[in-house]
Amino acid sequence: EIEILNNDDYERYLKKKLIEEVNEFAEESCIEEICDILEVIDAWLELKGVSMEKVCKEKQKKADERGKFQERILLKYITDQ
Repeated sequence: EIEILNNDDYERYLKKKLIEEVNEFAEESCIEEICDILEVIDAWLELKGVSMEKVCKEKQKKADERGKFQERILLKYITDQ
C-alpha cells in the first residue's frame, strides 16, 4: 500500500525519519548511516526549495561567527555580562 503525502505530512515524515536515521548513526557510526541522514536532508531541502549552495553559505557564515568543531572546544555554559 502506498500513500502520496501532502507537503505538511511529507515534512512531518521527513523530520521523524531524520530522527530515526540520527539514532541509527548514534548506534552504529558509519558512512552508510551518514548517507541516510544526508538523503533525508536533501529531500527536505528539495521540499523547501532550498539549494545546497545556500546551505553551504549559511554554514560558512555560522562557522565564521561561532567557529567550527575542528578545534574540539566544548562550550559548557555562557554567563550573562
